[in-house]
Amino acid sequence: SITEFYVEDMPMRIYFYRKCARAADESVLDGIRGEMVDRFGPLPEETGRFFHELFIRLELKRLGIGRLTVKGSALTLQFESNSPVPPDRLVALVRRRPTDFKLAPPMELITSLPRGKEAAESAQLILRDLRSALLPAAPEPSKT
Repeated sequence: SITEFYVEDMPMRIYFYRKCARAADESVLDGIRGEMVDRFGPLPEETGRFFHELFIRLELKRLGIGRLTVKGSALTLQFESNSPVPPDRLVALVRRRPTDFKLAPPMELITSLPRGKEAAESAQLILRDLRSALLPAAPEPSKT
């Protein structure tokens, strides 16, 4: 969360919460985080975790993952039936990296969180890795 010790003014905290809620992609969240650092100094740990969680939500939505579960060091991702990730790409990923990923019915991808890092930070890195491995790259804008 955005702590009251970091942003003392309640209307200003609400302003930032609203901006974060409307953020549609990582670049917008990065901009909000940068604005907060410029205005209030380095993010406290709790606010840093809040931003990791926001980035995770964006990735989950982009990948069509309806549920993320952490149990011990295991991270389980439940893909929705309408996920933009083709099932054959998930199968191919597991075949390419069998020590990193396991696939369980129905459309659950299981992996391990690295040791020594916060769960939210690790999940964010894993989801970015999955996005680049599973979703086609966005086309380059035409230069006309």
